[in-house]
Parts: sequence; C-alpha cells; structure tokens
Amino acid sequence: MPYKCAKKRQEYHKKYSLKWNNKNRKKCLKYQKKYKEKNIEKFRIADNLRHRVYRALHKEKILDGLRKSYYKNREKILKQKKEYYKKNKEKIINNSKSWAKRNPEKRRLIVNVQASKRRKRERLNGDKNITIDQWRLLVNNNNGICPYCNKKTEKFVKDHMIPLCKGGGNILSNIMAVCAGCNFKKGRKLISELDWISDKIKRSHNK
Repeated sequence: MPYKCAKKRQEYHKKYSLKWNNKNRKKCLKYQKKYKEKNIEKFRIADNLRHRVYRALHKEKILDGLRKSYYKNREKILKQKKEYYKKNKEKIINNSKSWAKRNPEKRRLIVNVQASKRRKRERLNGDKNITIDQWRLLVNNNNGICPYCNKKTEKFVKDHMIPLCKGGGNILSNIMAVCAGCNFKKGRKLISELDWISDKIKRSHNK
C-alpha cells in the first residue's frame, strides 16, 4: 500500500472503497436506510439548504422554466384550479379570511396595489368617473335585486361589463350595479363568456 505519496494514497482508498461498495451493495443500502431513518431531521435540513442554494443560483432559469410550463399547460392548469375551487370553496374562503386577520398590513398593501392599478387603467382609458347621481340611479333601477343572479342584495358594487383591462371604458354605458359575489365571480371576463348570466342582460349589452 503506497502510504508515502498522498495522491496515490487517495487513489488507492478510492479504488478500494468502490470495490468494497460494489461487493457489499445490499449491506451498504441497508446501513444507509437505517442511518437516514435515525437522522431524518439532519437530512431534511440538508435537503432544504441544498434546494435554497440551487434556487438562489438558478433563479432566472427556474422562473423561465415555470413560465414556459404554465403557458404550455395554461388551459389544463386553469381547469384544475376551477375544479379545486368548486370542491374546496368554503375552505379557501376561510383560509383567506384567517390570513387577512393574521396579516392586516400585507392585506392592506395588496388592496392598495390593486386599487392603484385600477386607477391607472382608468386614466389610460381616458374616461372620467360616473357621478354620484348616476350611480344612485343605476342602484335604484335594480330595486334591490342583482341583475346578474336575480337575488336580493343590500350592497351594490360597480362592475364593468367590458373589463378595464380589456379596453372597456369607465363610462355609464359600460357599468352595471351588481352584488359583490357576482362581481367577484365575473372577474376579468366578458359577459358573453359567462353561461350563468341571463340572455336578457347579454342582449341589452350587445345593443
């Protein structure tokens, strides 16, 4: 055994350990399994650290891959999300409410950012806000009933039939007074894309 030269000694140990591992593969795997079970927390911490380091070093590469994957499977992902929301609607709403209570500052920040984006879209569309009298007239015309779901409601919110993000104007002819639930459910979609809104509303909008 070449003990004098450090390089040769390392090569010898490497070759010897590889030979021994190949001969005693089952024994090695059994020992590794036992050791991992005993020190599972150590392995978990090491894995997390390794993943964090990799993500920090290859952030752009990971984001690019995620974007490509999302756009490739967009319809499938949206369908899965929709199905999951239908099955777990109450759970999702409760979780979001509890998160908002625990993180009031973050929640306030998100609301402010969304409001500023909305105001920016309104400015870009070059339209002025409707007057208070015009809004009251819209609400009174509904007689306490939401025109989208035909249910009674005390609180009405402003809904843009053609969303601002799709080029709709912040003008009286593009605004409906609806309940908050329908406004949230409609989101950024056009009225023509929704099967739960009555044909009467769709026809009046298309005129």
